[in-house]
Amino acid sequence: NQDGYLVGQLHGGTAGCEATNNAYVGRLAKSWNLGATPQGRLKDWLDPDQTGQVRIPSIRNIDAADITDIHGLVTDPEGNPVKNVMVKVTGSIDKSMVTSDDGTFELIGVNRNGEYTVTPEKKENPTNGLNALDLVAIQKHLLGKDTFDFEWQFIAADATNNNELSVGDIVVLLRLLLGKIQVLPSSPSWRFDPPQMTISALPQGEPAEVQFMGIKIGDLNGTADPKK
Repeated sequence: NQDGYLVGQLHGGTAGCEATNNAYVGRLAKSWNLGATPQGRLKDWLDPDQTGQVRIPSIRNIDAADITDIHGLVTDPEGNPVKNVMVKVTGSIDKSMVTSDDGTFELIGVNRNGEYTVTPEKKENPTNGLNALDLVAIQKHLLGKDTFDFEWQFIAADATNNNELSVGDIVVLLRLLLGKIQVLPSSPSWRFDPPQMTISALPQGEPAEVQFMGIKIGDLNGTADPKK
């Protein structure tokens, strides 16, 4: 129309360069709510959340100078790359990818003016790196005999994922070590620092760099294999 909004559509029929047999056209305002089922109307598809919005602005073409990449790296506390981390990206795009052998992931050709929330996740092999020495280390910390030296150890020891350290964390890890349970009830096998990262207003011309530390829950002495 005169304001630049698309108000009509060709929605059926048969047409070709040489001949037109029939063509079905109509106004979006009619098609919006005309059908008796979602298959016959537009509102269920263009406004699935029932916001009541009846006008959608056009999307500006992305300038070539606004296209950039996001490079990511996931390592353990010793700096070793963590493989097979599921990295989920939401926001201006929705995408999932898995870190490679060198712990890297990348998003190619994204709009630097967008906003992207990056969330890593790894749930496999909860007993990886877990042994009796880890339980002893938590016990000594609770007794004040040999407290943790690094912040990541507090996360690794918090098996109940309640931001507190207690005997309950030792009990859960002991049950896991003895095979009484197969997974941690309240935590994935790995947690990450930071847990997620939201990035926006990316620099022009150079890729954005993001990095996460992967922490194997229950592994207080760094014996977990980050490739498992």
